Amino acid sequence: MMRKLTTDKIMVATIVLLLLSIATVIGISIAETRQVDKAARLVSHTNDVLVHAESLLSSVKDNESGSRGYVLTGQKAFLDQVERSKKRTEEELQKLKELTSGTPSQQQMVDSLFVHAGNRIRFSDNNIHVYNEQGAGAAMEIVRTGRGRLLSEQVRRFVDTIRNVENDLLISRKEKNEEKARNLNTILSSAVIGILLLLGVFVQRIRSEYSEKKKAAAELARLNEDLEDRVLERTRELSHSKQVLSDTFERITDAFVSFDKNWNFTYVNKKAGEIFNRPPAELIGNQIWELFPEAKERPSFMVLQEAMRTQQYMYLESHHPASNLWFENHIYPSPGGLSVFFHDITLKKTAEETLRISEEKRRMIMNSALDAIISIDDTGAVQSWNPQAEKIFGWSEKEITGKMLSDTIIPEKYREMHKKGIAHFLATGEGPVLNKLMEIDAVKRSGAGFPIELTIIPIVHEGKTSFTAFIRDITERQKAEQELRTSEEKYRLLIERISDSFIALDKNWRYIYANKALGKLTGRDPESFVGKTIWEEFPEAIGSPTYQLFHQAMQEQRYLHNEDYFEPLNLWYENYVYPSPEGISVFIKDISERKKAELKILKANRLYFFISQVNQMIVRTTNQDTLFKEACRIAVELGKFSLAWIGLLDEKSGTVVPVVHAGQSDNYLAEIKPISIKEIPEGMGPTGKAIREGKYHICNDIENDPQMLPWKEAAHSRGYLSSMALPIIKFGKVIGAFSFYAPTKNFFDESEVALLQEATGDVAFALEVIEKESMRKNAEIAVLESERRYQTLAEVSPVGIFHTDAGGYTTYVNPRWCQIAGITYDEAMGNGWFNAVHENDKDRLRQGWEEATQKKEVSVSEYRFVRPNGSIAWVIGQAIPERDAEGNIVGYVGTTTDITERKKAEKEMEETSEKLRQLTAHLLNIREEERKRIGREIHDELGQQLTAIKMDVAWIDKKTPPENDLFKTKLRNVIALLDGGNQSIRRILNELRPVILDDYGLLEALKWQAQQFSANTAVPVTFRATETPIRVAEEITTCVFRVFQEALTNITRYAQAGQVMVSLDIDDDYVLLNIEDNGKGFDMELTKTKKSFGILGMRERVVSLNGKFNIVSGPGKGTRIMVALPLKKKIS
Repeated sequence: MMRKLTTDKIMVATIVLLLLSIATVIGISIAETRQVDKAARLVSHTNDVLVHAESLLSSVKDNESGSRGYVLTGQKAFLDQVERSKKRTEEELQKLKELTSGTPSQQQMVDSLFVHAGNRIRFSDNNIHVYNEQGAGAAMEIVRTGRGRLLSEQVRRFVDTIRNVENDLLISRKEKNEEKARNLNTILSSAVIGILLLLGVFVQRIRSEYSEKKKAAAELARLNEDLEDRVLERTRELSHSKQVLSDTFERITDAFVSFDKNWNFTYVNKKAGEIFNRPPAELIGNQIWELFPEAKERPSFMVLQEAMRTQQYMYLESHHPASNLWFENHIYPSPGGLSVFFHDITLKKTAEETLRISEEKRRMIMNSALDAIISIDDTGAVQSWNPQAEKIFGWSEKEITGKMLSDTIIPEKYREMHKKGIAHFLATGEGPVLNKLMEIDAVKRSGAGFPIELTIIPIVHEGKTSFTAFIRDITERQKAEQELRTSEEKYRLLIERISDSFIALDKNWRYIYANKALGKLTGRDPESFVGKTIWEEFPEAIGSPTYQLFHQAMQEQRYLHNEDYFEPLNLWYENYVYPSPEGISVFIKDISERKKAELKILKANRLYFFISQVNQMIVRTTNQDTLFKEACRIAVELGKFSLAWIGLLDEKSGTVVPVVHAGQSDNYLAEIKPISIKEIPEGMGPTGKAIREGKYHICNDIENDPQMLPWKEAAHSRGYLSSMALPIIKFGKVIGAFSFYAPTKNFFDESEVALLQEATGDVAFALEVIEKESMRKNAEIAVLESERRYQTLAEVSPVGIFHTDAGGYTTYVNPRWCQIAGITYDEAMGNGWFNAVHENDKDRLRQGWEEATQKKEVSVSEYRFVRPNGSIAWVIGQAIPERDAEGNIVGYVGTTTDITERKKAEKEMEETSEKLRQLTAHLLNIREEERKRIGREIHDELGQQLTAIKMDVAWIDKKTPPENDLFKTKLRNVIALLDGGNQSIRRILNELRPVILDDYGLLEALKWQAQQFSANTAVPVTFRATETPIRVAEEITTCVFRVFQEALTNITRYAQAGQVMVSLDIDDDYVLLNIEDNGKGFDMELTKTKKSFGILGMRERVVSLNGKFNIVSGPGKGTRIMVALPLKKKIS
């Protein structure tokens, strides 16, 4: 029977799976088909845009060719083509506008096309109009301007842009369409294969079950008929019971749902589907918090989570604001999930609310029976007056009925307000004092005033309005309240003076008092606790030693005391509990500082021991791997860290590579993402920041620190709550980090940090020691190798190399040195080499060498060797001190370079330069003489001729009759031209050689040139001279003037100066010219690479007279030119 039942279930399950698979395949196929159709439509839409864009461009071209054809031929048939193209252009533009309505960028392009196509059409129309009005010539001129082609080109460019965008979209959409089709084929293929596999499993299962059934049938045949009847009867009973159970479950009117442990719906009955307003099949398999995310904000969310966590039955009444319904929830947890029955209790809640309101009214009536109850009508006249009112106010009901309330018990200052209040309520239905309990003054019959408590309720019945007032004399109560306040204030002052926190709880664990010290301890207003339950305010304390202590004290009614820690406030405290039948009073003493001090001592002792072991290990370790392994091991075993690891920086990838770790890692370093040193999320943790910034970094709360997000889950699952990383710095460079993980929050404080810094520093120091030792051994090898290479290099060096001891005595010379000096190795030893030095150089060389050795400086000198064959060799000798490790000079190492050929070249160059200077001076003299000759000829011949012509023309002008105006005008024009020619001659003469220079001397010529400069440029020139007049040789006068002239020219062209300062001085030996401006200056380095002929010309003029020329300038610093010319002969 069980085998048959199993087979049936398997068959049903298989069929269901097949049906679900087919339905899923159909659903996915439909969805994918829709996506493919959508992509195909988009492709078609793109093709439409491209077609219409091409058509638009064709229409514009037709318009252009039509108008041009008409202008060229004058045939009317072209006008029809123009009109058709205009109409088609408008249609295509409108169509493109519609097709690109979903693409804002394309819409902007189409809008631009409207403008440019319109311009093209208007141009054609205008061209046709010009042809008709002005003829073919005028129209052809417009065509030749090329503006029509430009307008068509603009249209074409915009159409090309639209085509390019649409082509890109077409390619993208075709790719998406093909991808969707491929996905559809893949899904369908996978689904068919899955269905075939399920069918295969199903058929195989049927075959297997069929074989087992055949065997079971043979066995069952042997059973007697009675047993078969009993089995059949029992089967019918079970089937009937199952049907009854199923019908009963379906008849349940309450909603029922079940969830797995991942909060996915596993069953939803019909009633639950109605409440959720979704079909049950749509809910099953989906997570409730994804379908109904708003449910996370409701109390039911926390209760469901608590039930799942504690595996205990939970009951909850919840309200659904969206439907305004109330439900009671019965929550039954199991290891696999939750089952929840929820029943609509809205009617019950409504009835309870109605009952509560009714009970409240009844209570108010019952309570007010001892108070005065007064009713008045809408005019303010008294309608009813109970006995308590008679007792309070002294008026009997008979006396006051019908009288106005404002004339009897209301003080005079409130009467007008009372009347206005009634009128306002009758007009608007609103009253600020109605249905409110308030305290106010009233008047007794005797006229005495007293305080009352008043409530006024308006009642509208059968269209009539009346008011009922409930009044209580509170004279005695106010006195008692004042006495109570005085007493409470004394008690409060007494409690507030206590430095410890104090609370008083009733037997329901509600606060009835909390002093200020508690507010300071919790960071809250102590009044905010009053009336609230302690376990609701501090739910984290439930189940804690404090929770148990409070309950034990309440049960046993005896004083108790304990110590406890409250993690949310990071608080250690002592409880002193004094119980009573009505509640407990508790003094709470903050002992956090004492506990922290104790913990610090324990941590410090542990860390000092850790550092001690690290230092002992460092003494024994000789390689980096062992150092790292032992440091991590000691940190975990003695430092009690959960995990310690060392990572080294991979500069190429910018990541930290773990090399050694110790402790409970559980593959933590392999599981986490690689730690980066860049400012990215993977580089914002303590290790990345420590390496990047070169200083330690701490995270004392891994769970809540956002910078630890990439490693949070992996660290939290292993119990790592705090972390610290310290950079490992070797020889001033960060090479890695030492990272520690602790199992508690806020683990790393200042003392912990200081000790770990010391430990990490010791590790870094050990690394440096290991590195230095390695470097020392390598250095020894390198020294030996260097000596070998030095010996080889010295032997083959193209320059002479020598070595002396500290006293300057030669101990070694190489073969090249012997070749240069012309003496042997043995002859050069000691001071023997000095014998080969030229006699004229020995004293100077000896003095220089002695000074260098005494001052312990580098020695550089030029001198000559006289070889045995009598030839001279010029050399440069250079020697530098050789020092030992302490810096003491132990000898000198130097080189001797043969510069004989260079000396010959220098001599030849000096001779050539001198000849060039002489030639330059000669050419300048010739040029000046030629200028003087040309100037004299122009002045003496051309000037006189022009003057004579002017005189003749002036004579003709005088002799010409006045009435001949045209002729006289021409004569005056000729005179003006002659005057201009004379002025040009004077200008040319001044440029060739100013007459003033020869007639009045250098000083006046310089002043005149400065005035001309200021007149032309508006730049003032300050001129200063120490002697007047100045008479020097003509070549010096000419040189100074020409330099001054060229300097002003350069200032005009380049300086952008606002002022020029010039000084001219003569001392016993030199003429001194100084020219300075405040212009923009220039980079002096540029004059070395740039051809600056102006500066070069000035320099050559000065040098040709054996003078000195110097120029100083800088960007933004102006320019200064200094000239010093030697006086050959001073003329007085």
